[in-house]
Amino acid sequence: MDDYVTDVLAFESRATQYKSISKGERLRLYMNRHNLKPSSTFIVGDMPVETDIARSLGLTSISITGGFVSTSRLQAARPDYTINNHHELLPILQSHGFFRNTKS
Repeated sequence: MDDYVTDVLAFESRATQYKSISKGERLRLYMNRHNLKPSSTFIVGDMPVETDIARSLGLTSISITGGFVSTSRLQAARPDYTINNHHELLPILQSHGFFRNTKS
């Protein structure tokens, strides 16, 4: 995975996560700064807020179960995909034209 990830946009710590800009705004600014197109950007998260952010920015949303909220709560946010583990991510990305030469 490390070879394919350039940056991770996460809060510095739990103590500062509500004192800085929101996740959505952080991602919007990052996308603008790096000229990223919504059609080539995915958001993977374990909270409904990530699905909301994806929807507001025109991204593909992928919810992953096993986090802080129940699967039913994740699905209620209507993500584009719901996965149960990171192994299910690659086929989704490949179906969108990414990593086609990578074995799943």
